[in-house]
Amino acid sequence: NGTSADVTVPVVLTQSGATTTATGSLPLKRLVFKIGDGEWADTSMVADEVQVKFKLALTGVGKL
Repeated sequence: NGTSADVTVPVVLTQSGATTTATGSLPLKRLVFKIGDGEWADTSMVADEVQVKFKLALTGVGKL
């Protein structure tokens, strides 16, 4: 929605054979990014802070 912010993303890397897995999570406040306005801006209906979780399986990145 036209809003950006710098965030620090904590990542844990693990190696299994040729696959590197990157996992992590971070909290984001959705209203900072203008996600949800009008009636959806009411945080009693949808929380402002949401957890973003990710797990990426990467190949071809070499050994750790």
